[in-house]
Amino acid sequence: MRLLICMPLWGLLLSTQLLADSHLLNLKKLMHYAITHSEEVGGALVEQEIASLEKTNSFAEFLPKLNLESFHGYGGVPTTDVQDDWQSRFGLTLSETLYNDGKNYLGYQKAKLSKEKAYINAQQAKAEILLEVIEGYFDHVLLKKNLEISKRNEEILQKKYKSTKSNYYAGIKRKQDYLRFSSEYKQASLKVKRVMQGIRLSKIKIKNLIGMPANKILSIDTKSQEVLGGFVTREIKLNPESSYLFKSQKINAKIENLDVKLKKKPVFPEITLDAGVQYGAEDYLFTGNKIHRKDRLEWVVGLKLNYTIWDTGKTFRNYKIAKKQFAVAELKRKNIYAGVIEQQEQLLSQYQLEKESLQLSREIYMSEKKSFSVIEKGYRNGRVSFLDFLQAITGLSTSELNYQQNIFDLKKLYAKVLYEQARLDENIKL
Repeated sequence: MRLLICMPLWGLLLSTQLLADSHLLNLKKLMHYAITHSEEVGGALVEQEIASLEKTNSFAEFLPKLNLESFHGYGGVPTTDVQDDWQSRFGLTLSETLYNDGKNYLGYQKAKLSKEKAYINAQQAKAEILLEVIEGYFDHVLLKKNLEISKRNEEILQKKYKSTKSNYYAGIKRKQDYLRFSSEYKQASLKVKRVMQGIRLSKIKIKNLIGMPANKILSIDTKSQEVLGGFVTREIKLNPESSYLFKSQKINAKIENLDVKLKKKPVFPEITLDAGVQYGAEDYLFTGNKIHRKDRLEWVVGLKLNYTIWDTGKTFRNYKIAKKQFAVAELKRKNIYAGVIEQQEQLLSQYQLEKESLQLSREIYMSEKKSFSVIEKGYRNGRVSFLDFLQAITGLSTSELNYQQNIFDLKKLYAKVLYEQARLDENIKL
């Protein structure tokens, strides 16, 4: 009796835990989950914070520095008759760089550009994970559509198989028709199982993509799909300079140009203003003397010039190396720019082709749908052959699947277009 009571309670607890660990997510929720759990996005945001801190440090180079120095010890001068004694010193020094030929300014400009680049990289990491989730989600939805079509075909063939089997044993239908329907029905059932396996694998792929733990159960809501709006009616224009890669490379060029200028700066002198005050005392421990007997207060204000007269040409060679490296990087950037332009042209061409094909595939599907209705009726009345009926089923399912494939391919391509425009995030508005 105790076992019978415990089993329902255990089942209730297990089902409650499964519900707690399950997640029904539509496309928007999947994308939000992926962004908040993505290691790539998290790493890019940390890099952005680092760049912001480096910019603050670079600005601090313009400000004066205050140093505190304290010393207490025992010492003397061996080459004189002055007796060794205890010494103490305490001092403050204020230092400000007055001139270094714009080195601090260039460093600050470089830090600003690095922060801007880190922001672009973070936006790109976010857009990339969004694009991957969109593509994975639409592939999953397409498989669901495929399952609906496959199950419908299986149901039609199952009915026809049972009817033909009954008629065959009654001597009305030929054995050849019965065997063919049996084979077609089994193949349809096998296809349903394969599509279901594909759905399970696509769900695992999405789960790994969004970073969901293995002990969580993912349920995907395939009803809310339209996060991109009426994309089919929109005219598409692409600008290579709006892409993340193009923007990032432009900033790289500016940073590397500043690096070249910074390599040249050691050629010029650096002038620093130093102001300091120091208080010290000596010969006051273990002597019975008061600390202020030999104390002194000193101050100093002065300009310091630091200038490297000769370094065997190292500075000049470093400058030449930096210039040549910049020239090589510029050549690579030209190839990257050309690649971005070519990729966007191909994407635009592919999008236009899919857009034109959508209307055609829809017309083919509607035509096959009407044709199947007529042929199915004729088959029931015995005016249409078995092969014509099977061909009608195949034609209907193939045309519908092609139509659905075209729809989701167009959606994925539009998402890629928004990614290339660096507008995917703003269009989704998570």
